[in-house]
Amino acid sequence: EELEPFGPLVPIIDGRRRAVGEIKKERLLNVVRLKGHELMSEIMDQYSEGVIAAGSDGIIFYANDMYAKIFEVPVGKVLGRNVFETEPNSALVRVLKSRKPQTLDRQYVETIDKYVSCRISPISINGRFGGAVSVFSDASELVALDHKVRHAEQVASDLRERMDSLTEADRLKIVGQSP
Repeated sequence: EELEPFGPLVPIIDGRRRAVGEIKKERLLNVVRLKGHELMSEIMDQYSEGVIAAGSDGIIFYANDMYAKIFEVPVGKVLGRNVFETEPNSALVRVLKSRKPQTLDRQYVETIDKYVSCRISPISINGRFGGAVSVFSDASELVALDHKVRHAEQVASDLRERMDSLTEADRLKIVGQSP
Protein backbone atom coordinates (compact mmCIF):
# COMPACT_ATOMS: atom_id res chain seq x y z
CA GLU A 1 0.00 0.00 0.00
CA GLU A 2 2.87 2.34 0.78
CA LEU A 3 4.30 1.70 -2.68
CA GLU A 4 1.09 2.57 -4.50
CA PRO A 5 2.11 6.19 -5.29
CA PHE A 6 5.24 4.98 -7.09
CA GLY A 7 5.33 3.90 -10.72
CA PRO A 8 6.99 0.68 -11.84
CA LEU A 9 10.29 1.78 -10.21
CA VAL A 10 10.78 2.58 -6.51
CA PRO A 11 13.71 4.73 -5.40
CA ILE A 12 16.30 3.25 -3.03
CA ILE A 13 17.10 5.72 -0.24
CA ASP A 14 20.28 5.55 1.87
CA GLY A 15 20.67 6.46 5.57
CA ARG A 16 21.04 10.17 4.68
CA ARG A 17 17.74 10.11 2.80
CA ARG A 18 19.44 10.37 -0.60
CA ALA A 19 18.26 8.40 -3.63
CA VAL A 20 21.02 5.94 -4.53
CA GLY A 21 19.20 3.82 -7.11
CA GLU A 22 15.94 2.24 -8.15
CA ILE A 23 14.33 -1.19 -7.95
CA LYS A 24 11.37 -2.59 -9.82
CA LYS A 25 8.29 -2.41 -7.59
CA GLU A 26 7.38 -6.00 -8.48
CA ARG A 27 10.82 -7.30 -7.37
CA LEU A 28 10.70 -5.26 -4.13
CA LEU A 29 7.28 -6.68 -3.26
CA ASN A 30 8.62 -10.18 -3.93
CA VAL A 31 11.58 -9.56 -1.58
CA VAL A 32 9.24 -8.27 1.14
CA ARG A 33 7.04 -11.34 0.78
CA LEU A 34 10.05 -13.66 0.96
CA LYS A 35 11.53 -12.00 4.07
CA GLY A 36 8.74 -13.38 6.24
CA HIS A 37 9.32 -16.89 4.99
CA GLU A 38 12.91 -17.46 6.18
CA LEU A 39 12.02 -20.02 8.87
CA MET A 40 9.71 -21.87 6.50
CA SER A 41 12.48 -21.89 3.89
CA GLU A 42 14.87 -23.48 6.37
CA ILE A 43 12.33 -26.20 7.07
CA MET A 44 11.52 -26.81 3.40
CA ASP A 45 15.20 -27.05 2.47
CA GLN A 46 15.39 -30.21 4.60
CA TYR A 47 12.97 -32.04 2.26
CA SER A 48 14.30 -34.63 -0.16
CA GLU A 49 11.66 -33.46 -2.65
CA GLY A 50 11.79 -30.33 -4.75
CA VAL A 51 9.24 -27.66 -3.90
CA ILE A 52 8.24 -24.63 -5.98
CA ALA A 53 5.34 -22.25 -5.42
CA ALA A 54 3.82 -19.50 -7.51
CA GLY A 55 1.15 -16.92 -6.76
CA SER A 56 -2.10 -16.70 -8.71
CA ASP A 57 -0.34 -14.18 -10.96
CA GLY A 58 2.22 -16.84 -11.90
CA ILE A 59 5.13 -15.18 -10.07
CA ILE A 60 7.37 -17.79 -8.42
CA PHE A 61 7.79 -16.80 -4.78
CA TYR A 62 9.39 -19.96 -3.40
CA ALA A 63 11.75 -22.74 -4.49
CA ASN A 64 13.75 -24.95 -2.15
CA ASP A 65 17.33 -26.22 -2.44
CA MET A 66 16.24 -29.63 -3.80
CA TYR A 67 14.38 -27.87 -6.63
CA ALA A 68 17.66 -26.15 -7.50
CA LYS A 69 19.53 -29.47 -7.37
CA ILE A 70 17.05 -31.44 -9.50
CA PHE A 71 16.61 -28.71 -12.11
CA GLU A 72 20.27 -27.66 -11.93
CA VAL A 73 19.42 -23.96 -11.64
CA PRO A 74 20.13 -21.56 -8.76
CA VAL A 75 17.05 -20.64 -6.72
CA GLY A 76 17.84 -16.94 -7.28
CA LYS A 77 17.33 -17.36 -11.04
CA VAL A 78 13.85 -18.78 -10.49
CA LEU A 79 12.37 -16.45 -7.86
CA GLY A 80 10.36 -13.58 -9.28
CA ARG A 81 9.94 -15.25 -12.68
CA ASN A 82 6.49 -15.69 -14.17
CA VAL A 83 5.65 -19.33 -15.00
CA PHE A 84 3.02 -18.19 -17.50
CA GLU A 85 5.91 -16.75 -19.55
CA THR A 86 8.80 -19.16 -18.78
CA GLU A 87 6.91 -22.49 -18.72
CA PRO A 88 3.51 -21.84 -20.35
CA ASN A 89 2.81 -25.56 -20.93
CA SER A 90 3.82 -26.76 -17.47
CA ALA A 91 1.58 -28.65 -15.08
CA LEU A 92 2.02 -25.79 -12.58
CA VAL A 93 0.42 -23.41 -15.09
CA ARG A 94 -2.44 -25.88 -15.67
CA VAL A 95 -3.16 -25.95 -11.92
CA LEU A 96 -2.94 -22.15 -11.68
CA LYS A 97 -5.53 -21.91 -14.46
CA SER A 98 -7.84 -24.75 -13.40
CA ARG A 99 -7.39 -24.38 -9.63
CA LYS A 100 -7.60 -28.17 -9.41
CA PRO A 101 -4.82 -30.44 -8.05
CA GLN A 102 -2.86 -32.75 -10.33
CA THR A 103 -0.64 -35.75 -9.70
CA LEU A 104 1.81 -36.66 -12.43
CA ASP A 105 3.81 -39.86 -12.38
CA ARG A 106 7.11 -40.04 -14.24
CA GLN A 107 6.80 -37.02 -16.49
CA TYR A 108 9.71 -36.36 -18.84
CA VAL A 109 11.17 -32.84 -18.61
CA GLU A 110 13.04 -32.26 -21.85
CA THR A 111 14.97 -29.18 -20.71
CA ILE A 112 16.81 -31.18 -18.03
CA ASP A 113 16.55 -34.65 -19.63
CA LYS A 114 15.00 -36.15 -16.49
CA TYR A 115 11.80 -37.73 -15.35
CA VAL A 116 9.96 -36.26 -12.36
CA SER A 117 6.93 -37.32 -10.36
CA CYS A 118 4.95 -34.50 -8.80
CA ARG A 119 1.89 -33.41 -6.88
CA ILE A 120 0.64 -29.92 -7.62
CA SER A 121 -1.97 -28.36 -5.38
CA PRO A 122 -3.77 -25.03 -5.31
CA ILE A 123 -2.97 -22.74 -2.37
CA SER A 124 -5.74 -21.06 -0.42
CA ILE A 125 -4.96 -17.85 1.50
CA ASN A 126 -7.73 -16.60 3.80
CA GLY A 127 -10.25 -18.64 1.84
CA ARG A 128 -9.20 -17.19 -1.54
CA PHE A 129 -7.16 -18.77 -4.30
CA GLY A 130 -3.58 -17.65 -3.82
CA GLY A 131 -1.56 -19.78 -6.25
CA ALA A 132 -0.16 -23.30 -6.43
CA VAL A 133 2.64 -25.41 -4.99
CA SER A 134 4.41 -28.29 -6.70
CA VAL A 135 6.17 -31.00 -4.69
CA PHE A 136 8.20 -33.35 -6.86
CA SER A 137 11.00 -35.87 -6.92
CA ASP A 138 13.51 -37.00 -9.51
CA ALA A 139 12.05 -40.20 -10.97
CA SER A 140 14.85 -40.84 -13.49
CA GLU A 141 16.26 -43.77 -11.50
CA LEU A 142 12.80 -45.32 -11.19
CA VAL A 143 12.28 -45.04 -14.94
CA ALA A 144 15.70 -46.60 -15.65
CA LEU A 145 14.95 -49.42 -13.19
CA ASP A 146 11.53 -49.93 -14.81
CA HIS A 147 13.21 -50.28 -18.23
CA LYS A 148 15.63 -52.88 -16.80
CA VAL A 149 12.78 -54.85 -15.21
CA ARG A 150 10.81 -54.84 -18.48
CA HIS A 151 13.90 -56.01 -20.36
CA ALA A 152 14.46 -58.82 -17.82
CA GLU A 153 10.79 -59.83 -18.12
CA GLN A 154 11.12 -59.96 -21.92
CA VAL A 155 14.27 -62.11 -21.70
CA ALA A 156 12.49 -64.46 -19.25
CA SER A 157 9.47 -64.65 -21.57
CA ASP A 158 11.69 -65.47 -24.56
CA LEU A 159 13.46 -68.20 -22.56
CA ARG A 160 10.11 -69.59 -21.41
CA GLU A 161 8.94 -69.78 -25.06
CA ARG A 162 12.14 -71.59 -26.08
CA MET A 163 11.76 -74.06 -23.22
CA ASP A 164 8.11 -74.67 -24.15
CA SER A 165 9.14 -75.24 -27.79
CA LEU A 166 11.86 -77.72 -26.77
CA THR A 167 9.45 -79.51 -24.43
CA GLU A 168 6.83 -79.73 -27.19
CA ALA A 169 9.41 -80.96 -29.74
CA ASP A 170 10.57 -83.61 -27.27
CA ARG A 171 6.97 -84.68 -26.53
CA LEU A 172 6.22 -85.02 -30.26
CA LYS A 173 9.49 -86.95 -30.72
CA ILE A 174 10.74 -84.40 -33.29
CA VAL A 175 14.46 -84.78 -33.93
CA GLY A 176 16.44 -82.36 -36.04
CA GLN A 177 19.23 -79.87 -36.27
CA SER A 178 17.66 -77.19 -38.44
CA PRO A 179 16.71 -73.94 -36.70
